[in-house]
Amino acid sequence: MLKKAIHQFIIGTGFVAVAYLCLITAGIGPTTTTWFNTLSVLGLGGVMGLTSILFIFDEYNFFFLIALHFITTVGIVRIMMLINNWKFSFETFVIIILIYIIIWVIYYIDQWTQVQRVNEALRKRR
Repeated sequence: MLKKAIHQFIIGTGFVAVAYLCLITAGIGPTTTTWFNTLSVLGLGGVMGLTSILFIFDEYNFFFLIALHFITTVGIVRIMMLINNWKFSFETFVIIILIYIIIWVIYYIDQWTQVQRVNEALRKRR
C-alpha cells in the first residue's frame, strides 16, 4: 500500500505541476511565482494524487467515488489558493472543472492504452 501511495503522490505532483505551468503560461494563474507557491502546489498536488486511492474501494458506486474525489480535489485546490493568497471566483471554479476533466481524459487514455498492450501480449501468447 505504501508503494501505491508513493506512486499516486508522484503522479498527482506531476499532473498538478503541468496544470500549474499551463495556467501561468496562459496568463490565468499567478503572474509571479515564489518558492512557497511552487512547493505548496507540488506538495498539495501530491496530496491530490493520494485521493485517487479512494478508487480501491470498488464496493462503492463509481460515480459516488468520482463525486467524492472531485469534492476532495476542489477542497485541496481551495486550500492551496488560500495559503497562496490567490483569487477564487466562478471563472476559477470553471477552470478547475476543465482541468479535472482533461486530467481524467488523459488518465482514461493511458489506462485504455495499457489494457490494449496487455490484451495484445495475451493474444501473442496463445
